[in-house]
Amino acid sequence: MKASNTIKTRDGESFNWTERGPGNVSGRTRGVVVDPSDPTAHTWFLGSVGGGIWKTTDAGDTWRLLTKEKTSLATSTIVMAPSNTDVIYVGTGEGFGNIDGIVGTGIWKSTDRGETWNVLSSTAFDEKFANVTRLLVNPDDENEILASTMTTRVQGGRLCYIYKSTDGGETWDSKFRRSNNSVQQLVASPDDFNTLYATLNNIGVLKSIDAGETWESIWSAPNDVRRIEMAIAPNNP
Repeated sequence: MKASNTIKTRDGESFNWTERGPGNVSGRTRGVVVDPSDPTAHTWFLGSVGGGIWKTTDAGDTWRLLTKEKTSLATSTIVMAPSNTDVIYVGTGEGFGNIDGIVGTGIWKSTDRGETWNVLSSTAFDEKFANVTRLLVNPDDENEILASTMTTRVQGGRLCYIYKSTDGGETWDSKFRRSNNSVQQLVASPDDFNTLYATLNNIGVLKSIDAGETWESIWSAPNDVRRIEMAIAPNNP
């Protein structure tokens, strides 16, 4: 958003404004992918909350906006399919409860390493995909995806979901639902995609042993714990 060039006072006097910038601010960053196909590890894809998707090939010295022709993509999560690095998914909408949170437009997909993007019609402007907090892709199957999502508003509160697709996002099945809370992270065991974990804000940790088909609680958070993030040690899952 930019200010008007001319602003009038109550007396009718005009003040002319000159924009001083910066004009290249993309907002906070919630998602980064380091391209595994680049042996130098200098190629990164970055998903910014207020400014779309960016790419660098020189470890961040220069950046190119990949979504210049798109509406502002409030990207919260970005994942590249390990089995086909041409395929990248991004989830839009924040869903973290911050007062300045930006609502998304669904899940977007690129099949040419980020050069062009299309929103998955199954998620486009769907209230259930208004905030996509995390995405997971099966490392052996580019079409098997899990998404944690949260609505912006429904009667009686908000709803959070864990959705699963096995056809590249053409269709989705709900595998978990809860009201007035949010799933904020999805994590896969590095040695077995059947073993998945989800962190539930202020509640604890869920686990699935069937690639997200069913979920059970395995840890309850203390009363003073809210947002939960977790990681799995690759040398000892």
